[in-house]
Amino acid sequence: MLRRHRRERERRASRGIRGRTHAAERAQLNMRERARYVTVRTFDNVEAFDRWWDNRKHRWKINKRQRAPDKVDEYWRCSYAEEGRYFVCGCCIRIRKPTGAGQPIEAARSINVPHRHAVTGDMFLSMDPFPMETAIVVRVNIDG
Repeated sequence: MLRRHRRERERRASRGIRGRTHAAERAQLNMRERARYVTVRTFDNVEAFDRWWDNRKHRWKINKRQRAPDKVDEYWRCSYAEEGRYFVCGCCIRIRKPTGAGQPIEAARSINVPHRHAVTGDMFLSMDPFPMETAIVVRVNIDG
């Protein structure tokens, strides 16, 4: 094992490669710091939260759900598509749902983990209506 590492080091030195390898750089990218959250919205009831979340839920994928006696925390990751392929980026939100009555539901976003892609909102295009097309119904009897 040590010989193999020594040979690899010598091979890299002969090529003039110094410092970090590609694998080390990828490992550095994969190491994430813990997300810090800041509250974005609070909701007094479940219906208001559901109306707000239904318009946004399709852009997020559930990561984990943690239960506690007084609350349920849901962590969601951003999901997006590029050229027909689906990805999950590091940006995350936390939804804190208290189990007791009368406590607000919190939606919080991470402030130190940004999106790794271009963020685009829903696009609303104004389109001209298609011209009305009519159809003629023809009944064909084979009986003669």
